[in-house]
Amino acid sequence: MAEVKLEACCQRTLKRMKQRMKSGRYLTGVLGGAQILTIFAGRGNLAQVPTAVNIANTDWDLFARAVGAVPRIARRAAAQDAGLHAFDHPTGELNKFWRDLYDSLS
Repeated sequence: MAEVKLEACCQRTLKRMKQRMKSGRYLTGVLGGAQILTIFAGRGNLAQVPTAVNIANTDWDLFARAVGAVPRIARRAAAQDAGLHAFDHPTGELNKFWRDLYDSLS
């Protein structure tokens, strides 16, 4: 693809997309950290329960699905931004740029 000159609105959309992806990475890290904290610090009145019980009672499949879904959700949100922004440029190179970006994220 030839070099495309991005307008200010395009740069704002790219910045928003980048922020969505970055937030997804942070959320993945927070979920992992929160799970570790829950295991070792306990849940409310269960703080006296041994750590081994917390580990055994943790739904690891649900946890894996939740953590695994975060990057897909962030990517889908960024793709949606790109797809919607393509409507702001109905023709030309900018439209093609946004459609291609949408396709690559979808």
